Amino acid sequence: MPNVAKTNLALNQNYPNLVSAKAASAAGSSSKRKEHSDLDKLEGIKRQAGTGANAFLSGHGFETEVVSDIKNKLEDQDVVNLIQENKNFRAKCLDYKKRTEDLDLKVTRLRSELGQVRTEYEQLMAELTS
Repeated sequence: MPNVAKTNLALNQNYPNLVSAKAASAAGSSSKRKEHSDLDKLEGIKRQAGTGANAFLSGHGFETEVVSDIKNKLEDQDVVNLIQENKNFRAKCLDYKKRTEDLDLKVTRLRSELGQVRTEYEQLMAELTS
């Protein structure tokens, strides 16, 4: 619990109004407006610092930091995996696009060849009937 003591000392030194507002609240003071304002300041500070401030104030800074680092590394690995997967999909897409172009070219060539064969067939049928 030494982190809690350090936290309280830091709060007393840096935010004396906040600590006095909490003490007044505990004693049942009637200065609710001031108390509300100081608590808003604390919440603002917590929001600005993010999870680090919450972890520091709760006395579990190191544990939260380790968990946060592990989470960040896992998220980084997820990002790396997604980037690699994206590259793989782009390569497949490029391959499919090339295959589609090749097949379209083959269809065009076969249609042209079919037209020539039909023309030749019609000529042969015309020769046969004459």
